[in-house]
Amino acid sequence: MSNNKDLTIQSYEKKIVNTLREEKYELQSWSKNKEFLNSLDIQPTSLINISNKFYRDRIIKLYDSYCNEFSEIILPIIAEKGLTFDVPEEQVRTCMEKYDIKISKILEKIQISNKLQSENFYDKNLISSSWGICLDGIENVPFIISLGSNKVIVLDNTFNLDITFFALIGAIPDIQPITHVGNIELPPNTYRINLQLMVGTEFKQVSLIVLKQKLENIENFLSMISNIGLVVDTKISLEEDLSGLKWIKNSLQYSLFKNKNFLNIAKAIKIGGIVIDKSVSPMQVQKIQTVMKISANLNIGFEINKLGTIQYSILVKKENVPLAYDAFDRVICKIPNVISNKVSAM
Repeated sequence: MSNNKDLTIQSYEKKIVNTLREEKYELQSWSKNKEFLNSLDIQPTSLINISNKFYRDRIIKLYDSYCNEFSEIILPIIAEKGLTFDVPEEQVRTCMEKYDIKISKILEKIQISNKLQSENFYDKNLISSSWGICLDGIENVPFIISLGSNKVIVLDNTFNLDITFFALIGAIPDIQPITHVGNIELPPNTYRINLQLMVGTEFKQVSLIVLKQKLENIENFLSMISNIGLVVDTKISLEEDLSGLKWIKNSLQYSLFKNKNFLNIAKAIKIGGIVIDKSVSPMQVQKIQTVMKISANLNIGFEINKLGTIQYSILVKKENVPLAYDAFDRVICKIPNVISNKVSAM
């Protein structure tokens, strides 16, 4: 009887926790997007569907983790004080914010891959026939291949040969360490991974070159790359929330165009190639409006676009102009501007 009573009390306490979470402490990123996630096509009939499923599963796991962590905060308090307990608001809000940021980051990838392909500047043939570059980890491979990349260079300094990741996207990987691509010598700890994915009733092959390196360590290698059609940098390591007005105010420092090591990649991107960057380009900060509804000219051969309210810069290369890194302003810009700055600084 005592055991049955204990189980009944525990069940009642869990019900209180779940009701409290659902009525007062539900994640906005989850509640607002539940219908969208349920409406996603996740049948493996296309690469975008495979990507949708992978990231939707990630979101569901994150939500389950939030529910568990919320229970770990509240349950002991209920067990001690009963129904007269006070919610530790600061601890709960910190927990909520952490998971809202994580879920929102993944939602953005799903939204971009589904929306971008309907834009008139999106050139699937260019992307599929050229190199894709993923600057921040193997986790973004489903995203970049959903946009049409068949051959992708991935930078991931934490890559550990874990094949579980590939199983989650339904891929059969063939992993081999390599030292050269043609006559190009590769950095140490580089792997060639050929993926076989079942798409519909056919197998599709995607080739990856994974470099266990950071961007700043492979500048010489990047200078040999040409024929780039897509670059993705989701700033996966950032813990900060860059949503809303913070996107304009705080993301300037993270732009790829503030990174000297991005210079050779920017030069090698083909006309019509796309850069997907979780930041505002520094070349546009003085011109950008609070809510940007139109594209803007960066004046360095790229045009910046927005996809609705998604907090990313979508940059399309419109022309080849001579680019250099301006050490004075710490920005990638046109060569004449570099000369001008040096003259004015003297």
